[in-house]
Amino acid sequence: MNLMLDTPRFLFSDLSAAIGVDQNNLKGWLNRGAASLDACDRPAGGSGKRTLVTLRTVYKFAITARLVGIGVPPALAFMCASIFSRPPSENNIVPKDDKGDPLPFFDTGEDQTDYRNDDTLLFDRGNTVFIIWHNDRMIEFDAEGSGSIAFNIVNIDENCDKRILFEILFPDNLCAANVLYCNPILDAVDKALGVRRG
Repeated sequence: MNLMLDTPRFLFSDLSAAIGVDQNNLKGWLNRGAASLDACDRPAGGSGKRTLVTLRTVYKFAITARLVGIGVPPALAFMCASIFSRPPSENNIVPKDDKGDPLPFFDTGEDQTDYRNDDTLLFDRGNTVFIIWHNDRMIEFDAEGSGSIAFNIVNIDENCDKRILFEILFPDNLCAANVLYCNPILDAVDKALGVRRG
């Protein structure tokens, strides 16, 4: 457990305001099972207790909201955001193709020399970019098995040349990707909540 990210301290209304999504929409995602609270969150209980969520949950919903905003269905967006927001040191899922072989272009960014920070979920230097590809050759992650996805979390800095960037975004002749630049998304959440990252 990471005290900075996993201590329940934000109201549901704080979550809603920080990510710019109406509370009714958020509750709809939860009620439909498209999203869920984490084990560290504190659901509302009896005697007037209100739901308290962790910073990790707020980040997860912020990434979800951005993905939904670019057309990704809420359940798939939340699943992707859950992968992004778990501790980088635990990112060890390696998607496999239909033959069981690891996808050659899969990389969470965690095996680079510049690891994402467990406290911030971002790379300490450069830009944290979350790339999601949809393709019928990739592992099926969704519950119904109706689609497939692969992802990559990469650090793109000022030294990344355009050819390399193109290969990162569209490996193995893939032609479509959802790409999120995560630094400003999480920075906006921090600002809205008055959080200072270490």
